[in-house]
Amino acid sequence: MLARSEKTRRTVSFDDEDHAVPEIPVEHWDHDPGAAVERADLKTHLDAAIDRLAPDYKVVFVLRDIEGLSTEEVASITNLSVPAVKSRLHRARNFLRNELAPVFNEQAS
Repeated sequence: MLARSEKTRRTVSFDDEDHAVPEIPVEHWDHDPGAAVERADLKTHLDAAIDRLAPDYKVVFVLRDIEGLSTEEVASITNLSVPAVKSRLHRARNFLRNELAPVFNEQAS
């Protein structure tokens, strides 16, 4: 009876390289080619809208929202006051929102 029970209790160590299970690369489950195309299209529209920003607003927008600098850092770099940076950033965001509204309305349809 003892010999039979030993046969069924075979174990393998996780550290044993001879019995290692090969890793199979699996694509992430949320990868959606259609979504990737939509993101690329949106990026194209966003880049074009940013290019149409006035230079004063573009510098502030890029430094603050794209580069991730603080308002104080942007003010220091551009030699502007903090309220001026906030005002320009607000105007840049409004401009971009207005420029991209037709794109989002088109995608929602």
